Amino acid sequence: MSLWHELRRRNVFKVAAAYAIVAWLLSQIADLIFPILLLPDWILRAVVAVLLLGFPVAVLLAWAYEVTPDGIKQTESVPLAESIRDLTGRRINYILAVLLVIAVLYIAIENRLPRPRDMDRIPEETPAVALESPPATVTDTPNRLPNSVAVLPFVNLSPNADDAYFAAGVHEQILNELARIRDMSVIARTSVLRYASDPPPVPQIAEELNVETIMEGSVRYSGEKVRVTAQLIDGMTGAHLWTEDYDGDLSDIFAIQTDIATAIASALETELLPAERAQLEQPPTESTAAYALFLEARNLFTATSGDILGAIDLLDRALALDPDFALAYGLRATIRAYTLINSAVVAPSDPTIVTENKRQTLEDADRALALDDTVGYAWLARGLVAQLSWRWLDADEVYARALALEPNNSNILRNYAWLKVFAGEYEEGMRLARRQAELSPNDPLTYTFLNQAAVYSRQWDEALEAALTLAEMAPTNVLNIVVFGHLHRMKNEFEKAAASLRMAEELISSTGGSHTFLPGIIYSYGLIGREQDAMRAFDTYQSTVDHATVGAGDWTMAYLGIRDFDSAYAWLSRAVARAERHELDAGFFALTLVRTNVNDDPVLEQPRFRELRERLGRAANSR
Repeated sequence: MSLWHELRRRNVFKVAAAYAIVAWLLSQIADLIFPILLLPDWILRAVVAVLLLGFPVAVLLAWAYEVTPDGIKQTESVPLAESIRDLTGRRINYILAVLLVIAVLYIAIENRLPRPRDMDRIPEETPAVALESPPATVTDTPNRLPNSVAVLPFVNLSPNADDAYFAAGVHEQILNELARIRDMSVIARTSVLRYASDPPPVPQIAEELNVETIMEGSVRYSGEKVRVTAQLIDGMTGAHLWTEDYDGDLSDIFAIQTDIATAIASALETELLPAERAQLEQPPTESTAAYALFLEARNLFTATSGDILGAIDLLDRALALDPDFALAYGLRATIRAYTLINSAVVAPSDPTIVTENKRQTLEDADRALALDDTVGYAWLARGLVAQLSWRWLDADEVYARALALEPNNSNILRNYAWLKVFAGEYEEGMRLARRQAELSPNDPLTYTFLNQAAVYSRQWDEALEAALTLAEMAPTNVLNIVVFGHLHRMKNEFEKAAASLRMAEELISSTGGSHTFLPGIIYSYGLIGREQDAMRAFDTYQSTVDHATVGAGDWTMAYLGIRDFDSAYAWLSRAVARAERHELDAGFFALTLVRTNVNDDPVLEQPRFRELRERLGRAANSR
């Protein structure tokens, strides 16, 4: 009798098939259940290893033994006349049929469950090496943004190098003028700064920014004399659409900026509404000295270093020259509002100073709007304060008003989109976020923001796209590396998730970076069952921050990470009480993550935590 016939006679093949199906089902169930139980991924690997080792054992047992009416006996000891192998084989056939039905049903159900479709594109190693230059972020396509323009940084031709701020200020003011025109798409300042020196050919810039036209210019500022040269260029052909030289006194700079903005709109065949034309033609101040200080302050604030105190001092001086300078009040309000966002970093330990900053922010914003209710800076500042104070209905109204005034303002779009995703209006939030990305395609902050908006909205494909783009542009962006850890965790790749989190920790330590991201790192460690890593990061956090300057939201997240749920509950209770009083908390962003439970943490679904999260939602929707 052949070996093949004997294997069939002893039902070895059928036992092997049944074992394989059962082992596969067990491994799939383990893969589904173990992450929910927060078991480390080595346990899953151990289960799979045991199942694999059991296969040859099952085959050998099927060969050596068989089932008889008197129990299990060695095959060699069972006479053929007493064997019931055929009956056993038929029973195994029934078992195989049932197992196959179960396997097919499992596959059908598993394939219908929502899951990220492109998660396999997560890099094996979180990107952490610098690129020589940022890549183009817009694909080659003839379908450019309609009525679109990118205004490149103006070349400074002033004899005094210290007057470079003036060219930068004129450039930004023209961008702000254009941002008011609703039928245009104006690329944000942050996305054109990379072309300030040694720019590539105009068609390449237009392709990278996905625009129809490019504007170049230069400014010469000396004493009271100003000369501005501007030219608009077709982004496809490089042909000049118009060019103009403007000469005048410093007092003429307002008219020059208006003429340039109007000329661009005309060249793009964009019809200006009467209100838009009136806004363009209204000079912001009668004092040219105050305006020069305003331009210098704005340039100082928007520079990479962001000298907040220096900018506020310049604005104080500008307002001393012109107490009715609405735009200066608005800018000072916006600067102060942004310090409230980052209060965990820059605020002194005395919480009353944060409260005073909030009061001054609103006072400046109200003063600006009383003088000129079209100042976008002032509306943005009021929206930020309302948002951070858990007055989201008020913030929504304010941002809507601000966006109607300046539909191309990237900062307004960004913060309005944040508000929408925080409030659970994900479709509208993502629409605003994508629009902001269109207008600011070369800015790493754009993809940081777009990624986070997509995470809140559970748009995983888009979150991954933004994370991959940001990894190329800013490989050492700590928040993005933490996001990769989050995406790995979603794939149950806990080792890779932990590696990303450790890399983020090392970057914070080696670069002296902000510890603002540590609560999120601690929390992520806790979610993947890395208690020792979570505790190590927690100890670092405790030793480097002052409890008085860290928000209750951040401490909530940190204690969740080390699985000290009673302490987390206590801190979350404090945060909720503050929100219900519409007070500021430096851990605002951590609180929004906890409220929406973006990480699907089962602890936050417990009744006591759910009750606090619901109170946060009610606070946000109260007046």
